[in-house]
Amino acid sequence: FSVWCERISKLWIGGSSPIALYDGGPGVFAARLWWMLAWAGIDNVMLVDGGFSEWRKQGLPLESGDAQDDQSAPAPRGAMLAQDREQTTHVNAQFLLEQLDDSQVLILDAREEERFSGRKEPLDKKAGCIPGAVNRHFALNLSEGAFKTPAVLEAEFREVLQGVAPESVVHSCGSGVTACHNLFAMEYA
Repeated sequence: FSVWCERISKLWIGGSSPIALYDGGPGVFAARLWWMLAWAGIDNVMLVDGGFSEWRKQGLPLESGDAQDDQSAPAPRGAMLAQDREQTTHVNAQFLLEQLDDSQVLILDAREEERFSGRKEPLDKKAGCIPGAVNRHFALNLSEGAFKTPAVLEAEFREVLQGVAPESVVHSCGSGVTACHNLFAMEYA
């Protein structure tokens, strides 16, 4: 953790300036960085909805080389998803073992169904999922490459959570990347 905070400090990340994150795909890596920054106490972070491809599709400005502080660039219509962050925590295996039979804790796995069920496993040493986990593939958060509306996401997550409080959900996946996409979508909703 201290190495991560030191790296953030060296990059001059923090303070009151907003940070916009994007990646070249559906936002899984941007969402992971969003979570990592929140873990370090930085919460003025946004995701560019639709990522770099949506930015380009809207014909918004691009530049190469050193970034310049240009406040005159137009804001993309609906492209930023700002989040008011609640405290994000992490759990360990012992916590999960102790909670496996607790109906008030839900483990939500963000991997594709084939990996969740153990039918296909291209990355992890052992196929399958944590006992009692529920599957919601992160791609279900998107429609045409952008996040679904908050109302739609809220309805979909309420159905998956079946009465479990959102703060009692443990997001999971193989590496912690796509789990952050589901966490972001729940907070966006």
